[in-house]
Amino acid sequence: MEAALGFILCIVIVVLLVKQWGNNIFAFVIVPPIFALLAGYTVSETSKFIKSGVSSTMSAALIAMFAMTFF
Repeated sequence: MEAALGFILCIVIVVLLVKQWGNNIFAFVIVPPIFALLAGYTVSETSKFIKSGVSSTMSAALIAMFAMTFF
């Protein structure tokens, strides 16, 4: 069930971006937690997922933001 929801999540994000029905922030920040809740995870579990994802990608995001300001 969770694999099917993950596949549907990918399709929904692609459709949102291609059809320009929402901005990128909505597609990548709001939609995945909604699908996590649909998969049966609690709000506290979903927040733990978000915290671990942000902490593991923060350094790369900061480097990208720094590079964009100068190049």
